[in-house]
Amino acid sequence: MVWYWSVRPLPGCCLGVADSLNKKGVTDGRVRVGLLTCLGCLASLFIPLIPNAQLALFAFVLPSFFVSMPMGAATAAIQEIMPNQVRALASSIFLFILNMVGLGLGPMIVALFTDFVFHDESMIRYSLMLLLLVGGSIGTVCFLAAMKPYRTALESIKAKLLLTDTKLAGVNNTP
Repeated sequence: MVWYWSVRPLPGCCLGVADSLNKKGVTDGRVRVGLLTCLGCLASLFIPLIPNAQLALFAFVLPSFFVSMPMGAATAAIQEIMPNQVRALASSIFLFILNMVGLGLGPMIVALFTDFVFHDESMIRYSLMLLLLVGGSIGTVCFLAAMKPYRTALESIKAKLLLTDTKLAGVNNTP
């Protein structure tokens, strides 16, 4: 069973979906991977409702696969759009929020849904489903909203780099 929990996220984080999208000219490929993750979580809504516990446990490969996909893409996106001087700070803020929300709030939200929405400890499966629904929906909306600003930021950065390279080329060509 240990091999299952250690191997299940590997395919999602090793596929390189964002890189293949970028190679095809999709500038917001890293954000699209996040969107794909949220859609994958929404597609996983049925899993907590599976009546067989062992089958449900193994079915959680699907959301694990999708949730592991954006880790490299998100880190690369932050490095890509942040200036050199604040990359480390931006990465640390990202990792802090990711860990606080994912590891801190996730389990607590399931407990809050169970205690205050459903008022029954045996309804934890519905709390998990509600968390996938709410989290997946909010994430989908956020990633859709982030696509255009991310593309704009990348275009601005590339334009500044091109301008800088042109100026440097002009300086090197002067006698």
